Amino acid sequence: MIEIKDLSVYFTTNSKEWFKKNTIKAVENANLTIKENTIVGLVGESGCGKSTLGRAILKLLPLHSGKIFYQNEDITHLKNSEFLKYRKELQIIFQDPYSSLNPRFTVFEIITEGLLTHYKMNKEKAKEKAVEILEKVGLKSEILYRYPHEFSGGQRQRIAIARVLVLEPKFVVCDEITSALDVSNQAQVINLIKEYKSKNPLSILFISHDLNIISYIADIIAVMYLGKIVEVAKRDSIIEKPLHPYTKALFSNIFKIGEFTQKKEVLYGEVPGVIQKPSGCYFHTRCPLAKEICKQEIPTMQKVEDSHSVACHLVS
Repeated sequence: MIEIKDLSVYFTTNSKEWFKKNTIKAVENANLTIKENTIVGLVGESGCGKSTLGRAILKLLPLHSGKIFYQNEDITHLKNSEFLKYRKELQIIFQDPYSSLNPRFTVFEIITEGLLTHYKMNKEKAKEKAVEILEKVGLKSEILYRYPHEFSGGQRQRIAIARVLVLEPKFVVCDEITSALDVSNQAQVINLIKEYKSKNPLSILFISHDLNIISYIADIIAVMYLGKIVEVAKRDSIIEKPLHPYTKALFSNIFKIGEFTQKKEVLYGEVPGVIQKPSGCYFHTRCPLAKEICKQEIPTMQKVEDSHSVACHLVS
């Protein structure tokens, strides 16, 4: 469905010295394949580039380099007018339901805007589709002419999800869609996504820092650190047999029933700054197993087992 090759996203910021600019390498040489009807979970600490990668795939951010393929078609350099025909198939659900919904629009206007733009539906047909999708996300049709401020956070996120799913997309980026919700609403939203996917073909890039949610919903898990993807594997493989030291530390903290004495791995030290990243492997400053080669050479992604790849000098 989606394939990215050596994708990089850079930003420039003002330096303390007025004549200089700082370059922030938000995403570096990312490679990832998302197959049809698959959920890929993207995890990592805050600021590692997860959301930037998700938005770049949908061409919401300019690329520094790399390529994006959608159903084997190179969409990297398409102009906005050329990409418009793909927009209804490639969608995103944003993190914050308080800011992602237009406060001046009713629920009807929010949900039907895409239908009127992309499918050129008349308002009666669009209303039928809106009522249908609201029922699927657990909301009643009587809310159609109410405004976002009249709803709770969980209800707003359901409306945001309905706005996307009504277009019947083929690929959706879920960008931290549960982080602004309480635990009960998180569970409802996750189960809503899983139930919809079970009845409709849909590929998802699910971005989250919550490892328990990722472990529940994802088929494939990709791990990011300081803008680089350091490990990709099937869910069970990466949970039971992580290879990268960073991944081991992350997933050692997942709660497992019956494993109350499970050994936790603690990461010491602070995450390096994104402007001046360490030489070699970016993780070597916090890695308890780091060797001299880790400080000098950037590891390349290598396939270790079927569907399991890792970028680490310590794995052969």
